[in-house]
Amino acid sequence: MDSRTSSQRAGVAALIMCLVLGVASVVAAQSGPSSDCTGDSVTTFGSTFFGLEDAGNRLLSTSPTSREFPMTAPLPAGTYALNGVSYDGYEARETISPQTQEQWFVEFLASDGSVLATSGITPDLADEVTEANWNGSLGEVTLAAPASVVRIVHAAPGSISVNSVRPVCIGATNTAVVETTTTTTTEAPVVAPPSVVSVEFLSTANEASTVSLTCGELTESATGKAVSLELRDIPAASGCVVQYPAALDCTLSVDPRGVAGASAAGIQNIVIPVAGGADVSTTIDCVEAQVASVVETTSTTAAPAVTATTTAPTVKQAVTPAVDSKVEEAKTATAQTGQPAFTG
Repeated sequence: MDSRTSSQRAGVAALIMCLVLGVASVVAAQSGPSSDCTGDSVTTFGSTFFGLEDAGNRLLSTSPTSREFPMTAPLPAGTYALNGVSYDGYEARETISPQTQEQWFVEFLASDGSVLATSGITPDLADEVTEANWNGSLGEVTLAAPASVVRIVHAAPGSISVNSVRPVCIGATNTAVVETTTTTTTEAPVVAPPSVVSVEFLSTANEASTVSLTCGELTESATGKAVSLELRDIPAASGCVVQYPAALDCTLSVDPRGVAGASAAGIQNIVIPVAGGADVSTTIDCVEAQVASVVETTSTTAAPAVTATTTAPTVKQAVTPAVDSKVEEAKTATAQTGQPAFTG
């Protein structure tokens, strides 16, 4: 054998070894189920998943068609939402003819072996892949008594194809409503006493004008060159609307009087010069901010209970500009001469 032939054989041997190692690496890389079960109680079936060997968790449509597993702790009576993980994987599985019933379900057993409840059925696993995984809901069950054993059952016993499948785990979460007593702290507004709002309309024109004042459901109106309007018992925090003509040479003065029990600091006459050629509506705040106090109430609510805090609304305090000096000049001239002297 010459050196060239030896080199060729060595190369072929190395290539074969690489292919063998490559296949071994692919097989060894199989990871098994891709997810876990979650819940208040989780029961896992078996430990080894990739391959055809029976590790105590493999179900067939022939045998074994069911297996039983004790729960770590008895599952108390109640209603539970279930989730599960299903798996099947072995070398060359992708070349096997489709198996359309790789499915299973769970039975919850009492200590005497009686069936308390049965879960939903898992969907069929994907074919033509080396490994197939599924995880999701298995419905909801209600246990009339504590369950101590879980039985996994093949969903298609006796079918022509073996439909091998590995139940991985089952998780149960209690969905019953738990009633708890909670104390809720809220900010309850203490409404200020009713207020009095007055309007004075002064015109230097030689024609009468109609002025109206509306606060909530209360309305007053009058016609004249000099009009005084007053509304009493205005609800706290009400917005009042004054309507008057703007085509006249006049000034409108609104006086929100002080409210008993609330500070009247800063409340002055609001002087609104009238200008333009159409009727005007002006909204004013009638009282100052409300006062808030804390009120605690106890109630029974469904869990999870969340303590909510509601803050009393803050009503913006009316901002009142200073009296227009022209109004004072008009009043002074009227007092001295007996004739209106205000020119707007």
